[in-house]
Amino acid sequence: MLLFASIVWNTVIEEEGNPAEALLFLARRIRRQLGRTPPHLVVMAGALAYRKAERYGADARIVTAVDVCSDGGKLRVSAASTH
Repeated sequence: MLLFASIVWNTVIEEEGNPAEALLFLARRIRRQLGRTPPHLVVMAGALAYRKAERYGADARIVTAVDVCSDGGKLRVSAASTH
């Protein structure tokens, strides 16, 4: 899920902050890779794309890596970017 969210984030940036264009690109990519377009993935991608644009529109960092590990019963999430 974290990797999917980072792909959506990066796609919004690549589509110059336009969540609608990002969603169209992602839907085509999902269809090409899976041979179908599962509605739940499109809905989730849309929600993430619009959230990125609305809340973090000025943040143009490209996510280059994500990681989750367990740390004493807690989850530690880390992400690397181009800035």
